[in-house]
Amino acid sequence: MDINIALTRAGIFVFVYALVLGIPFGLAGWGREWLMSIWGQNWFWAPMIILLVLATAGPFIYQYLRKQAEDVILKEQKQYQKALLAISSNMLLIKELGRLLKTIASNIVDTVRVSWVGIYLQDEKSGKYVLRYKQARAGEVKLPEEFLGESELARHLSSSRLPIAGEEAAASHLKIGLAAPCSVDEVMLGFILLGDKPRNTAYTQDDVNVFTILANQTALAIENCQFYHQQKQYQHSLRTASLDRQMASMVHEIDNPIQGICGSVESLGMILDEVEKHIPEEKLKYARTKLERVLFNAMRISNMIGVVRDYSKPTTGELILETLQDILEAVYLIMQPQFKHSNIDYLQDIPKEIVWLRANKVELEQVLVNLATNSVQAIDEVWAVGANTPETKRRITLKAYKMDGNILRIDFSDTGSGIKREILEDIFLDFVTTKASSVGTGLGLSISRKIIQRHKGKMWAESEGENKGAAFHIELPIPADITEEEIKKAEEQKLKKKRRIVF
Repeated sequence: MDINIALTRAGIFVFVYALVLGIPFGLAGWGREWLMSIWGQNWFWAPMIILLVLATAGPFIYQYLRKQAEDVILKEQKQYQKALLAISSNMLLIKELGRLLKTIASNIVDTVRVSWVGIYLQDEKSGKYVLRYKQARAGEVKLPEEFLGESELARHLSSSRLPIAGEEAAASHLKIGLAAPCSVDEVMLGFILLGDKPRNTAYTQDDVNVFTILANQTALAIENCQFYHQQKQYQHSLRTASLDRQMASMVHEIDNPIQGICGSVESLGMILDEVEKHIPEEKLKYARTKLERVLFNAMRISNMIGVVRDYSKPTTGELILETLQDILEAVYLIMQPQFKHSNIDYLQDIPKEIVWLRANKVELEQVLVNLATNSVQAIDEVWAVGANTPETKRRITLKAYKMDGNILRIDFSDTGSGIKREILEDIFLDFVTTKASSVGTGLGLSISRKIIQRHKGKMWAESEGENKGAAFHIELPIPADITEEEIKKAEEQKLKKKRRIVF
């Protein structure tokens, strides 16, 4: 029980029964002569009658005053309890787990004004309860990253399936105000930990009841999110299976004409060799440049088709030494016409020293070109719909730097249309796109992440919302065992493989 309520009840009790006893005895003592003048020798009946009346009415007076006082004291508490119950009824509408946990924690901190909230969910593989979300009312809070399933707290909550507060919470050797288990069908999916309430007031039984309902609703909402995610994965598997069947046919239909284009360009080059004496030098140089560009792009498309052909298959090709600088230079040459056409400032900040990677150059180029193309389209979209502000810049930024542990980090950001919060977590799934169906297929980012994963790296996206730009982050391992001999060999191979078209 809240100490304030206990003191209030005690005070009201003392007041009421001081009144019940004080009035009759006061009359008997100080009003005796006055009562004798009215009642004579039977004056003592007056105090006794008043005592009887007040003693009968005393409990009712006590209950009334207690209720009024507690309503004043608990007004704030009842308001946030009502708010929490309203939150719990809307939880099932949220389909994303991250958004769900953030909503729960934020509302608890804002309404109850506890010092901090931590939400732990059980990891199916390890059985541990892992911290999935935390929030503090002010500053930062340090909470354990995980609890073992056999820990005192986990065992207590799992066995009782009831919240613990006050002395019980203190008995768990944790500085927490309340711990509420999230259980469904007698299975504890996780638990919610709360810090102290304002002014270090204790959690009441009403608080425990409310958080019991909230925790149980949280468990149902978590199950709902997990089911929704499983359904999406199932749909993704079906789509992927269909995609694999269509891919072989599509690739074949595209690759044959591309090879024909390459052959035709080479034939035109030989014709130019035969008639070069009859063509002015400037026109001859112009024609050769255009043919080189056509052949370069045709060969690039052919290489990309090979990547798409192996989209759903594990890579079998050996990754070779490539430099970050060569990859980024190729990307810039490809994207420069689009940057110029859309009037976009491209800013690049990369290490001065050569960074060697074990990579497939064409695949990594494809990833960065895809990101750059998406950014150009996103920036054009912002300006087309007039969502830009006077401060908005048409800008794409690429920053590459080394991190501890031999990791190369690439941060790719733009000032484009951004990514909606509801699809941010799914942006790398097949057929998920921010573009119109006539513009995007929803496969570019999916293929890009697969490529990065083949390189034993990671790729993820961030965005503050619509028309607030987007950022993509890539981490790739930097090989630590490269020898001078390997570098020399790689440089020799690079010279051999350098595309030269000589007509």
